[in-house]
Amino acid sequence: MVHRALTISELIQLIVSEVPTDDGESWSRSDFPTLVALALTCRAFHEPALDMIWSRQDGLGNLVECLPGDLWKISDDSGKTLTLREPTRSTTQRDWERFEFYARRVRILHYGPKRIRRKSRVLSEQIFCWLFSSRPSHHLFPKLSFLGWSENMPFEHHESVHMLFGPQLSTLHMGVWSSDFAASQAVPQVLVHLPFRSPDIHELTIHMYANGGPDDQRLPSKVFASLIRLKSLTLLSTLPLEPDVFTALSALPHLTEAKITIHSGDEDACGLLGTDHAAAPSFIFRALESLTLTFSLMSDINTILSACSLPQLRRLSLTSLYGSDSSMFDRTLQLIRDHCSHAMLEVIELRTTIDLFPSMDFEEVPEPDTITAASLGHLFAFRSIRELELLTEMYIALDDDDLKEMAMSWPRLKSLQLESVAEEEPGMSVTLEGLAHLARYCPAMNWLAIDVDTTGTFVSPDARPGGSYCNQVLQAVDFQRSHASDCPAEIGAFLYAIFPKLQWINSHSDDTPGEDSWKPVEDMLDALRKMSQWPRNIVLTPLTT
Repeated sequence: MVHRALTISELIQLIVSEVPTDDGESWSRSDFPTLVALALTCRAFHEPALDMIWSRQDGLGNLVECLPGDLWKISDDSGKTLTLREPTRSTTQRDWERFEFYARRVRILHYGPKRIRRKSRVLSEQIFCWLFSSRPSHHLFPKLSFLGWSENMPFEHHESVHMLFGPQLSTLHMGVWSSDFAASQAVPQVLVHLPFRSPDIHELTIHMYANGGPDDQRLPSKVFASLIRLKSLTLLSTLPLEPDVFTALSALPHLTEAKITIHSGDEDACGLLGTDHAAAPSFIFRALESLTLTFSLMSDINTILSACSLPQLRRLSLTSLYGSDSSMFDRTLQLIRDHCSHAMLEVIELRTTIDLFPSMDFEEVPEPDTITAASLGHLFAFRSIRELELLTEMYIALDDDDLKEMAMSWPRLKSLQLESVAEEEPGMSVTLEGLAHLARYCPAMNWLAIDVDTTGTFVSPDARPGGSYCNQVLQAVDFQRSHASDCPAEIGAFLYAIFPKLQWINSHSDDTPGEDSWKPVEDMLDALRKMSQWPRNIVLTPLTT
């Protein structure tokens, strides 16, 4: 007799959900045999366990093998490919009963390179097309919520992929990032079906390649305009976006995250939307909270920013693949100041370094410009900044007074990274005295990366460094290419006074220039920290002779 507890469906579901399953990343922890055992234990566990077993599929092979054996066969000696058995015959509803029994349990489907442990056989183009043409008006996976469609699929597969779209599909990842031009050009055609078959899509990822010819198909703006429930968009393409696409995206009431990468592969590519918009913003993104823009040229990023109003933006990440110059970068910071809410923006990431893509071939790398405090001053209006990252091929010229103004402008700052990869760094003007301002005005800072000049560091016996202000949170810093001077005791004492919890310097990399010079400083910090933990009521007994 079954225990009454097993009649509670919620309890059964909790038990089954405790069994580790394939998640696409940590498949080694999957306990598939336990799920099979649960499915065979009793009726109470049968359905929930089967739901878990079939919920995630890598390809369609396992389901095709649920069809009658006279409809398919294994076509090669390796036993990895399924194809249609000839001659074909018409199917009946009974032929599909076992297929549907399991297909209705599938909620996550990856189609492409194998991701999980229980791999299925690959479908030939012939049987793939037959699978959908046999029942054109039927949703094969009525409860499918996630579809990951990867690259390197035959063109015929792309023609039918929209048949996988169902009423419960909420996440679609569609990537074709290769020289297979025909397959990539099928992407816009596939997306046309999305609003009609899956109107509740929440997350959309699109990767598509184009050869720059007249036959390139652009992303249809009407598709985005129809996805009124879309919350997150990730787009990677070699084609510029039409203004109509931005018009459609700005009108989406629930779009909170957008990641757009347009890589033309040509440093001299024309601007994205034409010339810089001097008039009022054309696109108002009223719900957008996170925006990531990655383009070949900083001028294209500026064009986008100048055309947009971002009143709710909290996180902004900008990357120029071909670097920048100081005037263009200054313009970028001005646009951020003028088009983002000073009260809302919390995270700013700016990357303008060609070193991110070392494989790119530049005939001549220009002499880097210099970013000054006047440019960074455009960001002082954002009082809620919590994270600021600047990675650039340009020089960064700051002194202690500039750092003080930064610290006073951003009292909530938690992470500050100012990194230049210029081959020859000019003499840095920021000293440990400048870091004391960060310790005083940014008490929540827990990460710092900056070049610092420690020459002439001195700790007075009459006054505590930093005026007795200290940061009790920071435990690690990255002084990048800076070298510790010949006074590790003075440097360690100064750093301990302003950052008493500091333990690690340049610990993230073993090949950081100057790292060896910081080891004595770390040792000094460790000794001072141990000494501070001694009992304060300890009585020192003098030695007697």
